[in-house]
This record gives sequence, structure tokens and C-alpha cells, in this order.
Amino acid sequence: MREIKFRAWNNETQKYVTVKPSNSIEANVSLDFETNYLTHWYQLILEQFTGLQDKNNVDIYEGDLITDGRFTDEVKFENGCFCWGGGVDWGMIEPRFVEIVGNIHELGNYDNTQ
Repeated sequence: MREIKFRAWNNETQKYVTVKPSNSIEANVSLDFETNYLTHWYQLILEQFTGLQDKNNVDIYEGDLITDGRFTDEVKFENGCFCWGGGVDWGMIEPRFVEIVGNIHELGNYDNTQ
């Protein structure tokens, strides 16, 4: 079973913040433990860990841009599975052959044809 964890992009600060699990559905703010910056949940874009690592043993999350050396695209969660490259799911590609080259927030527009 894969580890369930998230990272969050803060639209206001334009940086990733640390997300700690919470059992409270009433909590609508989060404290970034690295900066002590108080963040409201509506400012955040949550991205889930895929349970996989790239060829450099880096965790792959939704929103990451990955490449296999020929093609670059965004990791998404669609139709109940993590996929990339127009819907290619992880059953069709070996994660050990891909590499994270950035993410959609920090790189913005990207060319997916390399």
C-alpha cells in the first residue's frame, strides 16, 4: 500500500508549503512550519503523492512535469489513476525511466515535445 501524503502550492506566496495531516474538518488554516506563515486552505492547491519515485528516487506528485527523454508532460490524477502524456497510466510506463524536470507552477507553460 502506498503512503498517502500531499504537498501544497500557495498561490499567494508562489511557493510550496508543508502540509501536515489533520483530523479536524473544521481547520481552515495551515501553518507552514518552515516559515511560520499562516495559510488559508483556499490559497492552496493540494497535490497528492503518486506512491512512485523517478529514476533519481525523487517522489512524484500530481503537477510534476516528467520526461522519458522523448516526451515531457504533467502528472495528473484522472479516472481513478495517476497518468501522464495524454492519459498514459503508470501500468504502461516504468517510473524508473522517467525524471522530474519541474512542476506546472514554477515552470508555467512548457513545451511537451522536447
